[in-house]
Amino acid sequence: MVQLGSHAWTVRSLVLLAALFHLVSSSIIATFTDDQCKNAFQSFTVENGYPNGTCSRLADNGKYGSFQVVGLDPGCSATIYGADAEEFVPCSSTALQFAQIAACYNASWVYYSVDMCTPPNPTINPSRPTGTSNEAKNSNKNNTGAIVGGVVGGVGGLALIGLAFFLVHRRHRNKKHALAQPPAMPPPPEVAGNDINELPQDGVKPEIYTSEANAHEIGRNSLYIPPEQPPAELEGSAAVQDEKRGI
Repeated sequence: MVQLGSHAWTVRSLVLLAALFHLVSSSIIATFTDDQCKNAFQSFTVENGYPNGTCSRLADNGKYGSFQVVGLDPGCSATIYGADAEEFVPCSSTALQFAQIAACYNASWVYYSVDMCTPPNPTINPSRPTGTSNEAKNSNKNNTGAIVGGVVGGVGGLALIGLAFFLVHRRHRNKKHALAQPPAMPPPPEVAGNDINELPQDGVKPEIYTSEANAHEIGRNSLYIPPEQPPAELEGSAAVQDEKRGI
């Protein structure tokens, strides 16, 4: 009864250990010192094959009397091999079979391999944040992007308003300055020298007016000047007249 209880406790422990290792995605093999899988010796993780695993010797993990496969990763299958049929050729035995979980196998089985395992999902990594954390980070990034976009848009709008105000103010100032200045007077027209017909100096003859000269028109705007009359003698006193007569 004591041995049966101890054996049951050992099996339960190995199953729990296998379940624990299975949660962390590991294939497990346990060895025993006896040939009936009663006295536990040690357990170790094995290398998975995607799809073909490595053929490994059970004795490399210590001398054993029996062993069990206590856990396999999803999709994995464990193959056990007898003694080599060819020297220096591991797993060349013609005796091989698929090992069942929790079945007890004696030391006549020398090699094992774990094959055809399902590759792990690369998107699932315990060291990385979960989907909720990623969604929260994405939400924070979206919010940050929206805030940055709003700030940039506001700054651009203020810049456009400032530019419009500057243009209107400059136009108003230029208009006011133009009204304050008097209009520029146009320069007097220049008289071309070639349009004036000058009379030569030698060709001009002065007009001489005499009493005998007849009135004639020199130009369209000339005035008529009558001939000069001899001065008339004024009548004097009778004494003066008699003196002139010689009286």
